[in-house]
Amino acid sequence: IATDIAGNETEQLITVSVEESSLSTSVAWNGIGDDNEINASEMAVTTLSGTVTIIGTVNSISIRSIVFKQGNTDIHTISNNLPKINSDNTWTLGNDDTWTSKLTQGDYTVTVNLSGNGVNVTNPSLIAITVDRGKPAQPEFTLEDTGSLNNDGITNNGVITINNLEVGATWQYSTSGDNGFTNGTGNHFTLANNTTYEANAIQIRQTDIAGNVSDISKNIARIVLDNTGPMFNLQPTEVNVNVNAPITTTVYDAQATNLNGGNADEGITYSIKGTNADKFSITTDTGILTYKTIQATVHDNDTVTIVATDVAGNEAEQLITVSVKTIGLSTSVVWSGIGDDNKINANEMAATTLSGTVAIIGAVTSINISSIVFKQGNATVHTISANLPSVNASDNTWTLANDSTWTSKLTQGDYTVTVNLSGNGGNVTGLSSITTAVDTVKPAQPTFTLEDTGLLDSDGITNNGVITVNGLEVGATWQYSISGDNGFIDGTGNSFTLANNATYAVNTIQVRQTDAVGNVSDISKNTLRIVVDNTDPTFGLQPTAIKVDVNTPITTTVYDAQATNLNGGNADEGITYRIKGTNADKFAITADTGILTYKTIQATAHDNDTVTIVATDVAGNEAEQPITVSVKMIGLSTSVVWSGIGDDNKLNASEMAATTLSGTVAIIGTVTSINISSIVFKQGNTTVHTISANLPSVNASDNTWTLANDSTWTSKLTQGDYTVTVNLSGNGNSVGVTGLSSITTAVDT
Repeated sequence: IATDIAGNETEQLITVSVEESSLSTSVAWNGIGDDNEINASEMAVTTLSGTVTIIGTVNSISIRSIVFKQGNTDIHTISNNLPKINSDNTWTLGNDDTWTSKLTQGDYTVTVNLSGNGVNVTNPSLIAITVDRGKPAQPEFTLEDTGSLNNDGITNNGVITINNLEVGATWQYSTSGDNGFTNGTGNHFTLANNTTYEANAIQIRQTDIAGNVSDISKNIARIVLDNTGPMFNLQPTEVNVNVNAPITTTVYDAQATNLNGGNADEGITYSIKGTNADKFSITTDTGILTYKTIQATVHDNDTVTIVATDVAGNEAEQLITVSVKTIGLSTSVVWSGIGDDNKINANEMAATTLSGTVAIIGAVTSINISSIVFKQGNATVHTISANLPSVNASDNTWTLANDSTWTSKLTQGDYTVTVNLSGNGGNVTGLSSITTAVDTVKPAQPTFTLEDTGLLDSDGITNNGVITVNGLEVGATWQYSISGDNGFIDGTGNSFTLANNATYAVNTIQVRQTDAVGNVSDISKNTLRIVVDNTDPTFGLQPTAIKVDVNTPITTTVYDAQATNLNGGNADEGITYRIKGTNADKFAITADTGILTYKTIQATAHDNDTVTIVATDVAGNEAEQPITVSVKMIGLSTSVVWSGIGDDNKLNASEMAATTLSGTVAIIGTVTSINISSIVFKQGNTTVHTISANLPSVNASDNTWTLANDSTWTSKLTQGDYTVTVNLSGNGNSVGVTGLSSITTAVDT
């Protein structure tokens, strides 16, 4: 009955039946095998699942919690993120380390708590399981390391023994690193013969009965399995030794090779045994067999067995039979291409060879040169022990080719060359020597000098072509070239002479010397140009008998020498002048231009003042020019006439456009080569215009001259009084004979 607040009522009839209802579920571990144990690998992937069984009517079924216990102790409870019940009443708890990590080692009970009908129906379900996640112990393995060293990883026994295996465990091994494991049996396995296993190639592990896998053991160093005995090289085993041979003489050199490569003897230990082993000694590391005492009598068949043991402990044996004989070897030793002086210079050393022919006493085979030794006194300078010349089997000759690896060791002094021979596999030896002087040192570089004549002693210009050679060694020869590297000429004495009037460029002149042995010095060369100039200067062709006017100023040129140097250029270039002779004290001359002048004014007329002008070029060559000077009463003047200007002595514009100037030269004394040197127009003292070019010539037949009308000068004369001065000169360059005449005229244009 339901009654509201107003008192109204309503009724509902309910019929209730009481029934039995319940829930249960299966619980299963997935992926754990049949042993009902979970190992570490299985724990990483396993799941829990089940199917719910319903009795009666139950709805809203769910898993309320999952509880893991060891005995009565709760280890872990899952109360969140629980699996859902599917439509077919199945459920699955996915793998998750939030709960798997709690199950480590031991027996565990898993309880799945269910609920339904809004928690009105509950029922837990159980399953017990054993968890074993502990790795078994890491196994160990051992190897019998045979041979001379017990820790080098080289052995002839390939058995690997496994230790520390758990009861019930299985084990696996690999011989190729991580590339696949093989199940082992018993407690060992065997490596492949003659194989090398690098570090970490051999790996061992074990798996316990729960399936847990141990850590892996690995070889930390290389392991070499060598099951093959050493190998003796192929050489005669029947050996002849010379009677009375020193106990240091090698009877036999075993030269066994290890399987693992390398040179002969490397990794090999030698010992001896057998009938006559007590007569012999052997070096354990190199296999050199020698007699313990000198064998003073000839006899046959001393037998001994040489045992070679490699680093893995493998052995090989070589039976040797030794006979003591009267035998021997010697050889001639000859230097090729060294001349008759038995001395070797640098050039010869660069090409020479050593050769010889072996002489044999008794029966000797397998003849070879074991070494060639070079000594100075008792000191060994160089030994050739490799790449030795072979002895020709047909005629027993040999030749050591030229090679700087040994020739460079022989520098200066007397050297003894010893050629050591061996035969019968080293059991017969001999030697031969020769002593030769070596002189490969260059003589000193010669020098040369030249007398540098002329004004400058450092310009390389000379008139003396003699080259003097200095620094020559006693007994040396010397050579020179005047064409650079293009061929040398043998010199004599200590000088040679250059060609006259020739120029030698830098490095053209070269001098060297060759000592008595034939070594050639470094070459000396000219570092500056050398000019040999043997030709005197040449004076210009002009009169040498000169007339000078009385009272001529001392600045007047009496004579201009104008000599030319052989080496070209203008007159005076490269020439130095001086004077000498009877009247030289009356004159002065400019050293660089050859201008001859009187020192004082000559006030009286006289004849034949003689002086010699000497011209010297840069090489020191000289030329002379005698000059005769006479002082005369000589002079020049001229009339000056304006043409066409009328009688008023004035020029108007029309007259100026047509007028000319003309005149006739008057001569006092003897004057030749008369000319007008200039015409000057002045107003008062002011020069208005000067004509110094295109001047009128003086007619040689009547000494007349005319200046033609030309606006270049008439245009300069405009208004006023103008004085025209005509300046004359004569006797060419030999003396300053001058004169002048003037006229004044009025211009009104």
